[in-house]
Amino acid sequence: MNQSDPYRYTLEALAVEGYREDKLTQRQVGELLGLTRIETEDFLAQHLDLYDLDPLELDAQCALLAEHIPTA
Repeated sequence: MNQSDPYRYTLEALAVEGYREDKLTQRQVGELLGLTRIETEDFLAQHLDLYDLDPLELDAQCALLAEHIPTA
């Protein structure tokens, strides 16, 4: 996190916490911080273990994604 700019530091901390608590999606974090998708993944990977999901959490993420996939 950028500690030299208190505003940015606070914004990044809020984004990380919002993502950690499932209040923000990865996309929302990126939009909030003005980052591309890849930059957002890199940012979150620096602060969280993005891929250490327990099976129930993974099922929940899959169900959430399935809700947003259009059916034929």
